[in-house]
Amino acid sequence: MFNRTYYKAKAREQLKGKLKTPLIASISICIIVEIICIMQIIIQCRNIDTYSTLKMGFITYLSISFCISFLSSLLLCLLVFPIYRIFIQIYNTKIKVKFLDFLKGFSHLPIYFAGAFRYILFTTLWSLLFIFPGIIKSYSYSQMFFVLAENPKLSSYQAMKISKILTRKHKADLFFMNLSFVGWYFLSFFTFAIIPYCFFIVVPNLNIIVMYFISILSLLSAIITFNLIWSYKIMAFTNAYYALKEETLKTGTLTPLDFSTGLTTVL
Repeated sequence: MFNRTYYKAKAREQLKGKLKTPLIASISICIIVEIICIMQIIIQCRNIDTYSTLKMGFITYLSISFCISFLSSLLLCLLVFPIYRIFIQIYNTKIKVKFLDFLKGFSHLPIYFAGAFRYILFTTLWSLLFIFPGIIKSYSYSQMFFVLAENPKLSSYQAMKISKILTRKHKADLFFMNLSFVGWYFLSFFTFAIIPYCFFIVVPNLNIIVMYFISILSLLSAIITFNLIWSYKIMAFTNAYYALKEETLKTGTLTPLDFSTGLTTVL
């Protein structure tokens, strides 16, 4: 039985005293993501004027934009795998993880690249049919991140097949669990936007330096809050992954060998 309340409560317990490394790792990823997004915006804005669009052709322009978005999404997915390994380690051990454990995750980049490429390619193709098939398939393939992070010797094809088996009859459960974190992300937005705005209304005649200082503090607070929530969320989904894995092992749908070599039930 899928119990998201239990997975979230367990995540809070598991992260007590162990948040330092996941937080630093997630903030590092967040900074890289922001740099990628800024670069993507700059590249697209350079070709956004009407003259350039007409000169290169509208289809060509759309193709270039699509390729940029695809590559950006691919890189973002690639960065997710090493941090998932941290949460898997927290789940399986009682000792604190170190930042070096996060860096070690990058030693498996080739297989992670293959997994990220397969995930982005298939979710994109399904999304081209209509938005809803893309969303459904994104949850169907979602567990391949955990599968590959835990078992980097598997191929991306095998990881995707295992993910599809793990998520049978549970895609809606995963969706609603993801939705349950929306309130927490709103809290992050509240920290960034609402609090400084209210402060400036109460004290309207602030020195410009003080205003910038408050804005920077607000931004830093929002970044930390967002990544705390993200760490909490991934830990909860790690618990869900192992619950789904245990369910398939109990029913015999998958075997332990499937997760280690991928040579039995999956194929």
